[in-house]
Order: sequence, then structure tokens, then C-alpha cells
Amino acid sequence: MLGRIDLAGAGRIERSKSIELIVYLALHPQGVTPDELWEALWPDRPVNRGTLHTTVTAARTGLVAPPMAPAICPMPTTATTGSALRLGWTGPASTP
Repeated sequence: MLGRIDLAGAGRIERSKSIELIVYLALHPQGVTPDELWEALWPDRPVNRGTLHTTVTAARTGLVAPPMAPAICPMPTTATTGSALRLGWTGPASTP
């Protein structure tokens, strides 16, 4: 994506990497592992779980806006994939 990102309805997000994280998750609805996320956001740096955690927390905090809000959700873990994150929605379940 090129240009400024405007997250309509989201709170203030101070960290630019948190906005990049939200966009990356929006473009990967199947979810991504923490390692995939790290490689996408910081491709030339060794993995730092503290930095990743802080970035995810800032993104989650900025997305909180009732009644329907996107949320960064953990996905079920498996022995082969480990943990993963995806962008989901909070609020009432939609009906078909």
C-alpha cells in the first residue's frame, strides 16, 4: 500500500508500525504467524518478541471502538502452525 492510511472509526494509534500491522492483517484474512508478521514489518532485524508485543498491543488499543470494531484476534494453535493472529470483528454476530 502506498500513501497515508486512514482507519475510520479507530482511536488514535501512535505507532506507525501498529498501523502497518493492521493493514497487513487486513490483507491476510487467513491470519499470519508472529514470525511472518515480524518478517513483513521488520525484514532486516532479528526477532524481538517485546517489540512485536508492544506493536500488537498498540494496534489493539487503537482499534477499540464500540459497537462494531475490528480486533486483532489470536487464532487456534496447532502443533504445525503454532500461534497466529488475524483481524476479526467484535460486536453482534452477523446473520446471513
